[in-house]
Amino acid sequence: MGIFFAITASFFCTFSNYCIRKSQDHGGTSQTAIMIQMIAAFFIMIFLNPVRMNSYFITPSVVVLGLLAGAIMGSMVFFIGKALEKGPAGLTFAAISAATALPSIFLFISVGELFQLEYHFWNGLGSILVIAGLLWAAWQYTQVKEMKKWLLFALTAFSMHILFLSLISVRSLAMNFPQLQIPFFPAAELQSLWFMPMIYLAAAAFQIQAFFRQEKRSIARWEWIYGILGGLANGSSTFFVIKSTEYASPVERAMIFPIFSVLVMVFCYAWGQKLYQEKVNWKACNLSVLGLIVGTVDWQLIFK
Repeated sequence: MGIFFAITASFFCTFSNYCIRKSQDHGGTSQTAIMIQMIAAFFIMIFLNPVRMNSYFITPSVVVLGLLAGAIMGSMVFFIGKALEKGPAGLTFAAISAATALPSIFLFISVGELFQLEYHFWNGLGSILVIAGLLWAAWQYTQVKEMKKWLLFALTAFSMHILFLSLISVRSLAMNFPQLQIPFFPAAELQSLWFMPMIYLAAAAFQIQAFFRQEKRSIARWEWIYGILGGLANGSSTFFVIKSTEYASPVERAMIFPIFSVLVMVFCYAWGQKLYQEKVNWKACNLSVLGLIVGTVDWQLIFK
């Protein structure tokens, strides 16, 4: 069941990314589409979390942590929007998805001793393969006029995604180690279902202020349509990712994020090539896919 939810989440995430591109096709901007997505996702996360579970208890720790994570997410999607304006959409979304291979080393270095985390040689090998695949895929675009700007925006979004995933992981670890009594991360308070709505609230606020600072215009009908559809898909994707971790067996848990990331990467490459004739280096894509599988699967658990 865990893997089924992960596959479902990848479809929603792919559709959310596609809606951003479609909004651009109708004369809108990626930034506006992302802003509407974050607003719509905020409301759907309220419905799918506290409203659905009829649990409205909220704590200061969850508010602060959620808003911090949301600020990082808001920055990430802002730079994703900038990257989409300068370079290929398929490669942009593939690069962001590939960031899931790197939080493990960041967590190991920063809080590994506290949470007794392990880092194995395959984690490092997988990260190297992911980066190599992305660089290989990007090489064919080096002659594109604004490729340097795309690279700057994509790398910034890539880094923000690593930081966002790391912060989310620290929250999960703190909830699983209540005996440590970590300052600012009290396990009991972190159980509040307002964590994800707070993330999208901060991300939406970030995008709203960016919109009024840079564009200050009326929003077209197609931008609202694709923005809301994309926001519903974005929120649903996050919901199913969380559900996949809750229902996964021990072996499935080791494969959830690799499956999700790989499918999003492949699907985004596929619609970029099919619908927009983007040049896709499938060999480079396969190398990144291999890196994600090698670097994020818990091989010890699978072959235990």
